[in-house]
Amino acid sequence: METTGIIRRIDDLGRIVIPREYRKLHGIDLGDPMEITALPGGDIIIKKVDTKGELIKNANKVAGAAAEEIRGTLLVCDFDGWVAGFGERKNEFIGKELTKWAEKLLKDRDSYLSGGEREGELIGASPDLFVAMVPAVSGGDCFGGLCIVSEKEISREEIALLKICAKIIGEYMQKF
Repeated sequence: METTGIIRRIDDLGRIVIPREYRKLHGIDLGDPMEITALPGGDIIIKKVDTKGELIKNANKVAGAAAEEIRGTLLVCDFDGWVAGFGERKNEFIGKELTKWAEKLLKDRDSYLSGGEREGELIGASPDLFVAMVPAVSGGDCFGGLCIVSEKEISREEIALLKICAKIIGEYMQKF
């Protein structure tokens, strides 16, 4: 039988390694969800699951409802950038990449709860803005994050609502 790709053996735990070249070519990172499908002819297809669409759908349900109770703009991000938003300033952010600081918060599953001197740096905006950011985490996996951007100080109640929304979205995303 002639092959057209890289051959890998299955180990004693049933695992197979996807070659680095293929992971790099297709943007597959550690922890990315993969769908495995077995076809009737014996072929097995492994493909990366696009979670961005599901994150946006869940954000529209959960964060969309919560945004009415927040005095600023509520933003939703995945690891690549800002994917959804609610409020006056949303168009300033949607489609833009995350700052290195925001990426680090997500990777570390850490929150920034407002009140520092460099808040604008977190989102790449004016330092006069107040910002709070919380990761959407479930089962140890981070699926993105939620952020409030406001010209007024962010209240404890708004931060609590942000945390609840992030937790709910994380739970919805857990199936991935």
